[in-house]
Parts: sequence; structure tokens; C-alpha cells
Amino acid sequence: MKRASNKGWIAGLLLGVAVGLTGCTDAGTDVDDQIPTGLVVRDSGGNTVATVSGAQVSGSITVPNGQQRTFDVQLIGIGGAEIDLGGRYVLQPRVVSLLANVSVSGSDRVVVTGRTAGTTTLILDVMDGGTAVLTPLISLTIS
Repeated sequence: MKRASNKGWIAGLLLGVAVGLTGCTDAGTDVDDQIPTGLVVRDSGGNTVATVSGAQVSGSITVPNGQQRTFDVQLIGIGGAEIDLGGRYVLQPRVVSLLANVSVSGSDRVVVTGRTAGTTTLILDVMDGGTAVLTPLISLTIS
């Protein structure tokens, strides 16, 4: 008696899985829109003080010595879509020197306190599960 081959059964199974997977789509969300490629930093009056688009940074931040200022940060995805901070992406600000203290208030606000007059760099790391996906360097002046 001859044993039946499993090749036909396996080929059919693989074809069924392939056809099933091609029908899977993410309804309503364009994944590329949710990948940050830039950000906008606004002061408490809603004025844009710095923008980041890829590797291009324009603008700067100024904080008076001995004073504290709060800035709103909005992530921008491919095609200009706004991305919320606090869900998948987390903001971790830091400064290169000890001229200022920085912290996060809520999920999308950076608080900068001037300690000593001078110019330094504010780094706004945008983290995705422990990996920096965006690390813009913004000029920070303590006046």
C-alpha cells in the first residue's frame, strides 16, 4: 500500500494563510503618519519658537536667568500629521550644560528654569519604548 504525500496538503495550507494575510489592513490609520519626523515648540502664548523637520532645526528658546518658562511640544509625522505625546511616544528633555534645569509637565510640556546666563543646547529626545526616534538639538539661551 502506498502512503499519501503531505505536499499537497502543506501547499494548500500555505496558500490559505497567504491569501488570508493579504486581506489584513489597518482601517483608518496610515502607519507612516504616526512616525515622528519633526516637532514644533510653542511658548505659553502659542507662538512657535522652534521647529524641527528631519535634521533641520529653526528657531531657538530664550529663558530669563532665575525664571521658569513652559513650552508646548507637538510632534509632526510624515505629511504633516500631528502626533500626540504620552501614548506611544514619550518626551525626555535634557540640557548639555548646567545653565538650566529641564523637566516634563504632563506629556507634552517642557519646563525650563534658567540657572546661569549663557547659551547651551536643549535636547528633546522623543522615545518609543526606550529607543530615541527623534533627537533634535535646539539652541537655548539663558539671558
